[in-house]
Amino acid sequence: MSVGDNIRTARINKKLNQKELAELLASRNINIGNTTISNWEKGISKPDPDTIAILCEILDVDANYILGFDNKESNNNIKDIEVLLDAYKELSDSDKEFIKNIIIERKKQIDKELGN
Repeated sequence: MSVGDNIRTARINKKLNQKELAELLASRNINIGNTTISNWEKGISKPDPDTIAILCEILDVDANYILGFDNKESNNNIKDIEVLLDAYKELSDSDKEFIKNIIIERKKQIDKELGN
């Protein structure tokens, strides 16, 4: 994934919109607007190294993740999913159906947030 994709994914994982991220950056003396963040996420521009360092602190990721050199976050997510799937296999059929409906609704919310 690109730098912009990684920023977007990390921002969404922190449940922040672009304006909120811009406000958090401003609180750290990085004065940019949400349009700049949009441009990063679209790949039109990239943040400078100092901004990347602060982004990493705010988004709880390391620079290797933002820059696309590290799949640690993806690997952690895969391990989390494996644990959840193992637990899911032990549920009753009615509990599985309940969980399935929760997942379907959450996916709809995520798709809406991502504009899909």
